[in-house]
Amino acid sequence: MGEGVEGLAPGDHVVPIFTGECEKCVYCKSDKTNLCGTYRVDPFKTTMVHDNGTRFSVVDRQSGVRQPVFHFLNTSTFTEYTVLDAACAVKISPKAPLEKMCLLSCGITTGGQINNQLTSSSSTSMLH
Repeated sequence: MGEGVEGLAPGDHVVPIFTGECEKCVYCKSDKTNLCGTYRVDPFKTTMVHDNGTRFSVVDRQSGVRQPVFHFLNTSTFTEYTVLDAACAVKISPKAPLEKMCLLSCGITTGGQINNQLTSSSSTSMLH
């Protein structure tokens, strides 16, 4: 657990979401969108939001030069281990089976937006 992380503790069960939420910007406070100004998906962003750095690297076998492993969609979940901003982690029940909950990552972000739209606008015919 990194320094300054609030709302999460070692041992918490979480799922990663690629569209994180800072909970402070105008977009996070809006009931019309969940596209955070800080953590919204940017497929061209390859570093961590907090310090524009990377957390992993590999050593080139031939040259011995250490090269950064860049991040992808705020979560870098195509790996066995990852490091992500706390804003991109959603705490879930410890009773929930992780092998099934990991499949919900995308659904949490998408479902939250659909719920916002259905409850905050007069256009409730979005889903049939």
